[in-house]
Amino acid sequence: MFTFKTPEEYDRVENMIKNSFLYWRKIKQDAQGKICLQCDGKQTHYSISEAEEQMRDCLKMLEEIENTPHYSWNGEEYVWIEAEDYPSALITNNRQLV
Repeated sequence: MFTFKTPEEYDRVENMIKNSFLYWRKIKQDAQGKICLQCDGKQTHYSISEAEEQMRDCLKMLEEIENTPHYSWNGEEYVWIEAEDYPSALITNNRQLV
């Protein structure tokens, strides 16, 4: 369980996990041969299954973060919310990919 005292703390951790997920999605594409991220033109040494495992871990952690009480912007000000009742689009749209 996470504890967030400020909106900045929540945003920072949430963004780190989202960025990590996006990184591993690119690594998966590299392992599939769709793209090449290496400067020398070689494929990544990670396997598709390793990348998918990391992606699943990121989604689980992101869901845990979203379900932790935190400050959220309601359009006018930051308000304290106890937890989200629904997962973010990133979680919903990517569960079937991993």
